[in-house]
Amino acid sequence: MKVVDKMTVKNKLSTFYFLYLAGMGVYYTFLGVYFETELFMSKTQIGLFWTVAPLFALVSSPISGALADIYKNTKRIISILVVTAALLISTVSMISGVMVIFVLVAFEFLRAPIMPLTDSYIIGLSKSHHFRYSPIRTMGSLGWIIGSLVIARIVGDNVTIIFLF
Repeated sequence: MKVVDKMTVKNKLSTFYFLYLAGMGVYYTFLGVYFETELFMSKTQIGLFWTVAPLFALVSSPISGALADIYKNTKRIISILVVTAALLISTVSMISGVMVIFVLVAFEFLRAPIMPLTDSYIIGLSKSHHFRYSPIRTMGSLGWIIGSLVIARIVGDNVTIIFLF
């Protein structure tokens, strides 16, 4: 692989991590507040959601990993999960009541395997194309921080707006 091509690959992967984790930073930073202020959930209900949500990774991650292995196309599986999860989460501002919880649970099911698949895919690329993984992943951390800070300034007290982006 040419040096230019290697840089292009690294830049695309860094951009993906930055944008994806910026979105997740916005989502996770404000979701508890959204539950409390917009859905009027109790702290117990919010805690229950945050307890149950990771359990979906126990189911969806192995399924997605198996599909990536069977079809030998991790990139496509990641793309399908990201697009489907984005479309699903964009419906939250258009629905109400218990349907919001069902949509968020479905979102968690789709979202859970994205990072493990992405990490595995990019680590594989970094080995085969001889570049370091850590600077690429660092861009994701910066995305989380910057996304959270920027949206906090924009949102103020109106947390419903996070589901409009």
